[in-house]
Amino acid sequence: MADNRVAKNYYVMEKPDYCIIAAFTKNKQLVMVEQYRHPVGHVDIEFPAGFINKNESKFSAARRELLEETGYKVKKMKYIGEFYASPGILTNKAHIFIGYGAVKIAEQKLDRNEQIDIKLLNIAEALHLSKKGKIKDLGTNFVLELLKNL
Repeated sequence: MADNRVAKNYYVMEKPDYCIIAAFTKNKQLVMVEQYRHPVGHVDIEFPAGFINKNESKFSAARRELLEETGYKVKKMKYIGEFYASPGILTNKAHIFIGYGAVKIAEQKLDRNEQIDIKLLNIAEALHLSKKGKIKDLGTNFVLELLKNL
């Protein structure tokens, strides 16, 4: 601890850093995903996101995850910044990207345990769903708030 005391029974989970991608189509629609989240037992609407592989840049990971989860590719991508989602227990950081000019170029490439539906929503629709409690993912809600102010 900062004052040299020793914490007992302190749990830390080490996970790789991950990226969250808010991708806009040319019609200003956000490419979002809807999927069942087993740990919490419900379906959630989120931004595409995923872990950054060892020796992979965060930009490459963001492009890869967007393509795998949605089949979309962006023409331009901007790095917004990073945050710790749960610094009291997790060591990893989330890296936030905004993509522009998203177009569907392929089918999804999902893992065996993934079932993801694509949702195209404008910012107002996404913020409305968030306000109504339909979007529960912390990272997605945080990025939606950032988008309101950009």
